[in-house]
Amino acid sequence: MKVSEYLSIGTVVKLKNISKRVVISGIRQMFEGKEYDYQAVPYPEGHLEDGEMILFFQDDIEAIYMLGYTDKERIQMIKTLGNK
Repeated sequence: MKVSEYLSIGTVVKLKNISKRVVISGIRQMFEGKEYDYQAVPYPEGHLEDGEMILFFQDDIEAIYMLGYTDKERIQMIKTLGNK
C-alpha cells in the first residue's frame, strides 16, 4: 500500500469482520513483528481498556462513513513516511 493512500486519523469505517464501526487512531502500527495498516478504537465509545487495540489492513474495510481531518502537518508526515 502506498503511504499516500492511508486514510486520515479520525476516519470512521466499518470493517468486514466487526459489526461495530471504528475510528482510525493510528497508521502503520507494529504488533508482534507484523505491520498493520491501521489501529482503531470502537465508535462512538473510543478507547475502552488498556492493551486493547483493533488492528487491520486496508482490505478489511467494508465502508467509509466519514473521512478524518487532513492539514499541512498530516501532508508533511505522509511525505516523510513515503521517503523512508
